[in-house]
Amino acid sequence: MFDFLPEKHDKKWFVLALIYSVVVFASIYLCSQFLLSSGLDPKEVPGIAIVSVAISFIICLFGFFNARWLFICSSGGLFLAICMMIMIFLEEGKTGWEDVIGVISFYLMVLLGIGVGIVAELIAFVMRRLGKGGQNRNRLG
Repeated sequence: MFDFLPEKHDKKWFVLALIYSVVVFASIYLCSQFLLSSGLDPKEVPGIAIVSVAISFIICLFGFFNARWLFICSSGGLFLAICMMIMIFLEEGKTGWEDVIGVISFYLMVLLGIGVGIVAELIAFVMRRLGKGGQNRNRLG
């Protein structure tokens, strides 16, 4: 089902994590610079880079350890988080809280994606166990 993803324990996951890091950093940085009126302080850039790398490597570690559903759902949550942050930054009638709300919604969507991924992995695990258990019962009896 996930033939397009690298195999477990493949070093390509780390290349993918670097690509994710660049995309996340670029989206946060560019949105903050061009969509917010306040812009970014240069002191905040290393923090954004660290958070981008951390989120990206955590998500890609799921795939590295063969938690494919967790990787897919977390990646979807990350994509939705970036889209939601952009929508909040573009919202009309600026009140001054867009930067904080955008970042908080970004983190919440990433966590939601990870949570959905954990549930999906648990469902896949149970389905694999039930499938194996049902086959063994049929063989024995």
